[in-house]
Amino acid sequence: MDTSGWPSVNPLSHHYLVAFDDSRVAVGATRETGSGFDPRVTAQGQWQVLSDALRIAPGLAEATLIETRVGLRPLAGALPIVGALPDAAGVHVMSGFGAAGLTMAPLSGDALAGSILEGELSAEFAAFRP
Repeated sequence: MDTSGWPSVNPLSHHYLVAFDDSRVAVGATRETGSGFDPRVTAQGQWQVLSDALRIAPGLAEATLIETRVGLRPLAGALPIVGALPDAAGVHVMSGFGAAGLTMAPLSGDALAGSILEGELSAEFAAFRP
């Protein structure tokens, strides 16, 4: 299945689909607030992710499941953090996106690189300053 023209999908639920040019699709993820740093793949979590993915893209039902990965993606609170740390010269951060980091990385990475090179974060990311 050619997925090169597929969009990234970030529905109103907490799951996402991201297509890659080589006919792979990443789907995810569970959000387990309060679970600590437990990196296990649970049957319930796997079922939840696949059920939501198939509801959005039922054509994936016959796809081969290649792997399941676990990532601990921190949330910073109401908003992620992007920019220079005010009390640590030369230290810049981009964190706290949770699962949205996968789809936001290109845009926020570009904003952070611009901030490092130009000394100021773009207006679109002003609310994310540390």
